[in-house]
Amino acid sequence: MSQDLFTQADELPRFNANDSVLAYWEALRDLDPQQAEVPLRSALDPRGIQSALPYAFVLERITPRVARVRIAGSKVNDAFGSDMRGLPITALISPEKRSRFSDMLKDVFHMPAMARINLMAERDKSQRCVGQMLLLPLRDDSGEVSRVLGCMELMTLPKRLQKRFKPMGAIIKPIGPSGHTGINSLRNRALRVVSSQGGLKPTAPKGSDKGHLKLVVSNEES
Repeated sequence: MSQDLFTQADELPRFNANDSVLAYWEALRDLDPQQAEVPLRSALDPRGIQSALPYAFVLERITPRVARVRIAGSKVNDAFGSDMRGLPITALISPEKRSRFSDMLKDVFHMPAMARINLMAERDKSQRCVGQMLLLPLRDDSGEVSRVLGCMELMTLPKRLQKRFKPMGAIIKPIGPSGHTGINSLRNRALRVVSSQGGLKPTAPKGSDKGHLKLVVSNEES
């Protein structure tokens, strides 16, 4: 692919629903009575993300690398082509990329971490869809990280498009006591996200922790 999907971080398309869901999830962390790094699934209130509900979904972990959809918004179902409830989230992903996606999903549950995953699907070289998926871990009532609050927002979805998506790179950020993830930290001007051929090329800010972000690249031809 000759054209960059994403260039300078401050030139990224604005995925407003994703940003809204992330802001709500971080507010839940602030309000958690146990001061936990990962909020409880039971604390979710759909009214808190009302404008983003069509793009939102909740996953339940089945195995370390498999999660099924418990609830999905209308836009997520539209992207798949039918109701996704009960299906693995990897049903949205191109078969040849599912193992890579499952590795990222495992990181979200196990680290735990949050992830922004860039997505692409195409019918031919002149017609493609660019979007982004957000994955945010949640605890169940036993305290185990076994749920994910997700959001999937697409820039375009042309008719007759093959509605299976390829992860074209991701930012995976471990959650820890050093502080909140922050929307701004995921749009860091020092981070360059370029084409799948170039992968993700980070330039760490001065004084930053090199382990702050995990960069997942895709160097394969799409």
